[in-house]
Amino acid sequence: MKIMWPCDRNNVWITDDWSEHLQRPGYNRAYAGTDLAGPEQPLNPSQYNGKVLQAMWSNVGYGYTTFVEHYDPSGKAVLRIRNAHQKNLAVSTGDIVQPGDLLGTMDSTGNSTGTHTHWEVWLVINGQWQNIDPLDPKFGVTIVGDEAALEPLDGSEPPEVPVFEVPEVEFVQCKNIIRYPINLRSAPFVSAGARILGSVTPGSVWDYCGHKVDVLGNTWFALRSGDKLGWAAAHYNGADWIVPIEE
Repeated sequence: MKIMWPCDRNNVWITDDWSEHLQRPGYNRAYAGTDLAGPEQPLNPSQYNGKVLQAMWSNVGYGYTTFVEHYDPSGKAVLRIRNAHQKNLAVSTGDIVQPGDLLGTMDSTGNSTGTHTHWEVWLVINGQWQNIDPLDPKFGVTIVGDEAALEPLDGSEPPEVPVFEVPEVEFVQCKNIIRYPINLRSAPFVSAGARILGSVTPGSVWDYCGHKVDVLGNTWFALRSGDKLGWAAAHYNGADWIVPIEE
């Protein structure tokens, strides 16, 4: 099975591998992982067509964490990936993600002493989920750094880049600075066919174009920058991720 590094392998170093975690007091197989330390940088899914099982603040030391599940052609779940100690959450539980999507930013939240991602790889072995050492060849995992070398678990071809769809909203101009990396969507998340269009860079300026409330009561902002326009969740990370510019 081929998976991708969750971040730029040339911009991080392994500070603790899987076996070293097992030697720490209070650690067991369920919490073992590979620590990839480096400067703040984007974290991405490790396979195609993953479903986010968790995007949350963890009370067991993970800080902001994402846990993504992937499926084989029969629809059976065969791979799970966790990234812990994130600075923020760019996805929500239930989202469908692909390698180019943004999960969040590497940081040091939770029980952490420096900027890194605690990276866990889980496989189904003998009918049970097991947290495994991805660097141990006996588990048959090959880690690649090139998305073109990644084989989708569902057997399909890599997805095409989606065409940007402009939401039907009344344009109300109000310039804002985006504080955190976020995923821009083609429609509010609960809408049929909504998909991630790409990430928004922190510090960039976007126009507010209106908002909608979905059937779950979540508020979504429509944002525009030039000819690009899409939706972002107002509850993102529970923080002020969008700051109006007073003119």
